[in-house]
Amino acid sequence: MGKTKGASKIFSSQEINQLERNPNVLRVSETAITYSPAYKVASVQAYLTDQPPMISSLRLAFI
Repeated sequence: MGKTKGASKIFSSQEINQLERNPNVLRVSETAITYSPAYKVASVQAYLTDQPPMISSLRLAFI
């Protein structure tokens, strides 16, 4: 039995197109999303202020 690092999500072409239009995403492939440095910093800052992830994602206009 092979080892897996965790659940892998394969993004559809429609999901990839939608993610590519998001200004917080630098690159996207079928298996990975690379977020912009500004989004990463803002996400960490929100986390450090105990802001729930869903709220910070909405505030940062990701969803």
